Amino acid sequence: MNGDIARRVGYFASKHAPKILTCAAIAGVALTAITSHRAGVKATKIVLINEPDATLKERLKLTWQEYVAPVAFGLVTAITILQLNRVHSARTKAVVALYGLAQTALSEYKDKVKDVLGERKARQMDDDIAKERMEKTPRTNVTQLMECKTGHLCYDKYTARYFVSSMEELRKIQNDVNDLILRDLYISLNEVYYMLGLDECELGNELGWGWDTTGQLEFKFSTHMTPEGVPCIVLDYTVKPLFDFNHFG
Repeated sequence: MNGDIARRVGYFASKHAPKILTCAAIAGVALTAITSHRAGVKATKIVLINEPDATLKERLKLTWQEYVAPVAFGLVTAITILQLNRVHSARTKAVVALYGLAQTALSEYKDKVKDVLGERKARQMDDDIAKERMEKTPRTNVTQLMECKTGHLCYDKYTARYFVSSMEELRKIQNDVNDLILRDLYISLNEVYYMLGLDECELGNELGWGWDTTGQLEFKFSTHMTPEGVPCIVLDYTVKPLFDFNHFG
């Protein structure tokens, strides 16, 4: 019974470790500030009452006990923040590993589909999936997009978002991105979205392309009609953005 409770507590603590440590760090900062203020007030009173003209060394000798609590809270807070960073780092590594496994599995699946169905049917299946996903994406702002910018309606398959551009502009962006990869050796997904005129996405700074990890960026295009009959360029990536894209060697 006790062992089962201990396991449940341990599981809960492990699962919610970032939240627990964040709350502890916030509380630690607050307690450090409060106790530091109180210690300063008490220390000033002690010095004024006992030895107003005391040297710094003498003042420390008189008041050091008042600073034990804030120093202790400060140390505990620092340790908590370091532990929080360690937990986040470990979880990030786990996500990177899982993402890599998923990418490998997807690549193997696509290769097998090509072997079984052939290149043409595999490409048709991929296009059908893109069209179905595009049709499920809300198009409430499509009219506004078309009014604000001249060009063709486009759809980013990776984040399921509409935007306006043209084939010429997209090819230019691809070339510009690859020039940056040659110069800087990597580029993040959010930087590419900035060039496309799209807002950042949540993991856009964690994902990207690198000279040593993915090679150069290559857009993959297909064209479909929206349910309203508007021609749309569907944008995908031959090599998907990766975590740890700026890893060298």
